[in-house]
Amino acid sequence: MTNVLLKFKLHKLNFLQQNRGYTLIEILVGMSIFALVFLLGFASYREFARRQALAGVARSMRGDIRFAQELALAGKKPASGCGVLRGYYFVSSPPSTYEISAYCDTGVVLEKRVDLALGITLSGMAPDLTPSNTILFKALGAGTNIPAGSSTIITLSQTDIGNTAIVTVTTGGEIR
Repeated sequence: MTNVLLKFKLHKLNFLQQNRGYTLIEILVGMSIFALVFLLGFASYREFARRQALAGVARSMRGDIRFAQELALAGKKPASGCGVLRGYYFVSSPPSTYEISAYCDTGVVLEKRVDLALGITLSGMAPDLTPSNTILFKALGAGTNIPAGSSTIITLSQTDIGNTAIVTVTTGGEIR
């Protein structure tokens, strides 16, 4: 009996020594599943990153428009080159630039110029205002140049994938 038991244990030990590890098929299947999951995750991440880049530019633009509005409400003049402040302009320069400028009796003084990230374009304003592609926030809370009861829309787009973001400014100066 002990001889049979010893033979069984040796056979079991020999079997375990021979079957350590994985077969080539098992390794290939595992690597294929891992690669597939990685590629799907990476593609989803790239799409997410692009959407977030566009949303970030839209947030930044809204912040800059609010900045122009705040400067006009406070009546803050530039350090030099401005006699009487009439307001602040937000000027979109399609396809990839916008500016914030002080509007003075002596002319226009540039405060900030922003170039959009690569792949993001800026359309003109709809409806177009006078002067073209310009929103004027008048000094000391005197309103905007947007006609009463309407709003103007600025569209940002990603040319390679077609995503868009919209920035809206109303007559009363609400920025959405």
